[in-house]
Amino acid sequence: GFGLGFTYGFPMVQALIIAGALDGGLTRSNYMLALRTLDMTNPGLIAGMKFNLSGAKDAYLVEGSEIAQYDATKQSWIPQGPIIELSGKSKNCAYDANSQLCK
Repeated sequence: GFGLGFTYGFPMVQALIIAGALDGGLTRSNYMLALRTLDMTNPGLIAGMKFNLSGAKDAYLVEGSEIAQYDATKQSWIPQGPIIELSGKSKNCAYDANSQLCK
């Protein structure tokens, strides 16, 4: 719902701010450079989860999560262990048009 706008908007706004501060100002090249080098704290994520990209080596902003169980009595989610943080460990997708799959 409403949170999805923040999810997509946060990295876009941050990249626009960074790109505008680079030599040449806000250009498509600077925007792409800023996006592909994001490395920051996202206030919408659980503390300790990374929010970063690394050029063509790491194409996923978030590679972590937590396992939690909802407690109806407390009306909240209760973590069931530590955060799972796999930043930089997921293999990038190399799309194969023939099989229509990532390799």
